[in-house]
Amino acid sequence: MDINTRFLEKMGVRRDRAQRFGASFTKELPEYSINTDLRQVHFLAQILHESGMCRYTKENLKYSAKALRSVFAKYFPDDGIASEYEYQPDRIGARVYANRMGNGDEASGEGYHYRGRGLIQLTGKNNYQKFSDWAEKDVVDAPVRVAEEFPLLSALFYWNTNSLNKYADKDDLRALTKRINGGYNGLEHRGKLLDLAKQLLGAKDEGLSGGDDLYQVTASSLNLRADPYIADNNVVKKLLKGTEVFRMQEANGGWVYIKVVSDNTEGYIAERYLRML
Repeated sequence: MDINTRFLEKMGVRRDRAQRFGASFTKELPEYSINTDLRQVHFLAQILHESGMCRYTKENLKYSAKALRSVFAKYFPDDGIASEYEYQPDRIGARVYANRMGNGDEASGEGYHYRGRGLIQLTGKNNYQKFSDWAEKDVVDAPVRVAEEFPLLSALFYWNTNSLNKYADKDDLRALTKRINGGYNGLEHRGKLLDLAKQLLGAKDEGLSGGDDLYQVTASSLNLRADPYIADNNVVKKLLKGTEVFRMQEANGGWVYIKVVSDNTEGYIAERYLRML
């Protein structure tokens, strides 16, 4: 399948990020046995959720004291310690990832050095070494390469070494989420991405939404509506001129059902205010 820039935009990925990853998805997924519709849609659903729609390729550890107490309570058991570390990503990473996953103690700084990177975050010195051996790329001495050069390849490493295709082949979203997340965080969003990817890739026959061409809004300000008629109580949001949308299906009376590229909001607008890109 051609998972190109335009396809990723239809999935809700911002254009600059879609341009960065589009060609790589198309080329590399089949090379690493993610070579059926079902495998590809599950891979995309998980990857896009994990990376914030291809926004994040490295872990952000810039936490407030309150956030540290919430996210890493085990390592910041009281407000005093949390306040000492807040907004210091290097110290936070060094503490929370110390003495595990092959990292040295907190003083070594390896917890931060080998923090999460990639579209599925590769974390810990041992995992950086395993990826280096698998990909024949030296990222142990230069871990920044995972985020800058190999964000997709490192995710493919995780997918393949954990044999995740077997869950995709069974169309088992819950099992895949558990294997990647350790729980079911974001399951609903992953499911929505999976359904959309299935539509776009044609991995299932039912539920297809019709045309999927990219359009722009031509009106200076246009109401997106929940129903195909004008009423005060059915306005979903305002669309400004130039807003990019996907035309999903026609409705009666000159209305068309669309999906907003930037945030996947859906609704109806008058067809005459659309211009195809």
